[in-house]
Amino acid sequence: KKFNINNPNIELIQQLQQLGARFIVCGQTMEINDLTKNDLLPGMGISVSAQNMLSFYQLKGYVFFKIL
Repeated sequence: KKFNINNPNIELIQQLQQLGARFIVCGQTMEINDLTKNDLLPGMGISVSAQNMLSFYQLKGYVFFKIL
């Protein structure tokens, strides 16, 4: 809506979801940008913050690589 065009990534996101990928949105970023769950694609989750999810997955053995 913000850019008055359809999201060019919808098809790719849906394909990745069908393969088992999960998409989780930072709730703090949503708040700053005045977004609600209705603004997200179906199947997307919301975390309180990105840091919460990064910590959660690191404790499960995943590694976070910061790419500059």
